[in-house]
Amino acid sequence: MVVKPKRLYLFGTAVASGVAVALVILCLATEQWVVTDSARWTIQVNAPLSAIRYGLFQGTFQQTVSTNSILQISMTCLYKENICAMLCGQDTATILEKLYNNEEVRQDDESCAQVRGTTVYHSKPITPNLHEDQNHNKKFINAGVWISTILFLAVALAFGSLATLLGFYNTVSSPIQWYFGILGMYIYNSVAIIAIVIAMCLWGTMYNLIILHDIGVFYTLNGQLDSDKKAYLGFSYW
Repeated sequence: MVVKPKRLYLFGTAVASGVAVALVILCLATEQWVVTDSARWTIQVNAPLSAIRYGLFQGTFQQTVSTNSILQISMTCLYKENICAMLCGQDTATILEKLYNNEEVRQDDESCAQVRGTTVYHSKPITPNLHEDQNHNKKFINAGVWISTILFLAVALAFGSLATLLGFYNTVSSPIQWYFGILGMYIYNSVAIIAIVIAMCLWGTMYNLIILHDIGVFYTLNGQLDSDKKAYLGFSYW
């Protein structure tokens, strides 16, 4: 049997592992990986600033020029080109491909899902000029980094959950097999921590090289909205 002091220690370790697992789930589920409240329209000097925030799968974009509403955006990728962007509407893959090829393209904001109860009204909505010059310096979200971040977080979730279960199990039992015992619990926790650090390094590097300069929504990629050095990493990342 496990002596009482060690049992309490193992129980505390299991609880800490469980909290870490809950935080990883929170990171995956929330939409605060990238945030800006000050994206500036380049096509209209007096247009209100736009707010953008998204997670690994979806987010919201405050369209303050044409529809005056907050739109639901989702991660769209072209894996053969290793690029992703946060888009909305119909046939987002085609929109992304045309953006990549510097072709003239329109995102129909009216077909985008709107966040209920968050409509923003302004007195004089303005339709963006879709014939502006394309942004030839656009920076897309890296698809490989995006997938890798999710995979490493999934690894952290799996091994963290296993370590949590073993922590509780070892408070009431003393298994012979090392992979069920205290050593196994430490190894699984270590793997989870390393996976989290790698995920943070991957996304943090991409943020500094790409997202900091172009947040990766349709209007920044199209050159009509400026987010250069206006975005920051939200609580979902940290």
